[in-house]
Amino acid sequence: MAGQTRPRAVTSDETLVWAGLTGAVHPVKRRWHSSPDEELLAIEHRQWPALRRLDEAAIADVTRPAIDALRALPATDFIRRATAELIVFERR
Repeated sequence: MAGQTRPRAVTSDETLVWAGLTGAVHPVKRRWHSSPDEELLAIEHRQWPALRRLDEAAIADVTRPAIDALRALPATDFIRRATAELIVFERR
């Protein structure tokens, strides 16, 4: 999945228009060290917003493939990467 981005329902430009404000969109790139154990804890603690609304049966179904894959990895650190957009609004 490296290099792929997830489609969004609303673009940054649409957000500016809907808010009735002007502004600038700043891309933010982030890198951090993680490990399979840290990622397993993130799943267990439902740190990702998409997991917070799931009941126990759904969480088991949804997370099982990721948990199995993480458990199969060596217990070494790796670098995670993420990108986001920061919108700085100005009043018109």
